[in-house]
Amino acid sequence: MSEDIANLKIDLHCHTNCSDGDDTPFDLIRNASLKEIKVIGLSDHDNVKALDIAYEATRQFDVKLVAAIEISTPKKIHIQGLGIDPQNEALQELIVSQKKKRSDSLMKIDEALRVQKKVVGAYEATKKMFDGEATINKFSICKYLSGSSYPEFAGRNPSELYRELFDGDKKIGRFSVEWCSMEEAVSCIKQAGGIPVLAHIWRYFAPNHGNTEDMRREKMTDLVERFVKCGGEAMEVLGSSMENDFERNYPAELALKYDLYASCGSDYHGKKTVSFGEFFKLDSRLKPVWEHPAFRFYRK
Repeated sequence: MSEDIANLKIDLHCHTNCSDGDDTPFDLIRNASLKEIKVIGLSDHDNVKALDIAYEATRQFDVKLVAAIEISTPKKIHIQGLGIDPQNEALQELIVSQKKKRSDSLMKIDEALRVQKKVVGAYEATKKMFDGEATINKFSICKYLSGSSYPEFAGRNPSELYRELFDGDKKIGRFSVEWCSMEEAVSCIKQAGGIPVLAHIWRYFAPNHGNTEDMRREKMTDLVERFVKCGGEAMEVLGSSMENDFERNYPAELALKYDLYASCGSDYHGKKTVSFGEFFKLDSRLKPVWEHPAFRFYRK
């Protein structure tokens, strides 16, 4: 399979509106085709609903689909599963559990918005904007607020609202979510026949949170070591929002040091978020994730 993929334009980390993306599953595949992307990893947050719809779209376009999921774990560390069986029982049970935890947290945020911002019923209103099986999260609520009639929020960029409400000094709802552990995520992905991938490590421990490059190096190394001990097998080394040489180079060095397969993807959420259609060229020293024995196309 590696010979078929090595020279193709691929993107193994993309989202749809079944989680927090803008594109429908059909539009994701169509837009990938327009960008001449040949292999797509559809990786919604704690959700696999889009996969069957996207697969039907691949019949109309020259795009191969890799079934994937992005699982939330503590401290906002995301573990991606590539080449999963979306119907796997253990995976389905985890999805149900993650959805319940997310819902409980958003209900607390809904109450905080009512008390602090006089916004009533934001969570229920947000759910009505999306399909019942879609992953609703804090960014979804920001999309609702942007389109609402509340003067403080109406017409504003959802990303700006997110930073203000959930990343700023005056956060709405400092509620921690007891996500599944990294160990649970890795184990579940393997039970579903997939490859556990540590997602976009360069975004963790950001310098705007007071981390020097040496601190980031140490924390990223510790994270990879923990991931490997959990049974992790791959990590993303190329993607969007890489802002300096350290972020562009150090993930590859970690993959080499810990003998992990290398993956790549834009983390595409829509046309207004990141560039889509970049040709990712891996360092020749790395093992591409598509050479992993478990890498497969969905319903090939």
